[in-house]
Amino acid sequence: MALIPQARCHNPPRGPLGSRDPTRIAPVAAVQNMYGLFHRRNPDVLDACTRQGIAFVPFFSPETLGRPEPAEPLARIAARHGATPARVELAWTMTRSPVVLPIPGASSVAHVEDDIAAAALRLDAESLSEPDALPAPS
Repeated sequence: MALIPQARCHNPPRGPLGSRDPTRIAPVAAVQNMYGLFHRRNPDVLDACTRQGIAFVPFFSPETLGRPEPAEPLARIAARHGATPARVELAWTMTRSPVVLPIPGASSVAHVEDDIAAAALRLDAESLSEPDALPAPS
């Protein structure tokens, strides 16, 4: 197999990795896709990554998605855990699959600290099911 210095498949052929399968072109180490509590449009891609052991790198930003302040259920969960809604949202995202490797953005030291704390936040069954019940934007 020839070495591929950098392969980016913007329009790969269709196949088992969601609606398209870049593994038909080259080995895939990671897939980056917009995904989060308020953006769950392509769960099939995450499922395929999980099945194939491919790292899934979600990116999302409440600000860039045009979402107003956190939904009431998210605020309640955050209050129960003594956490920020952003921390809960990141912790929820990390529970989706063992292949999820989020790279959260941070514009301050406080954001970095909150992001780090999300990794230690253990959401109970109720705290996980409440966000799952929230409608995802279409």
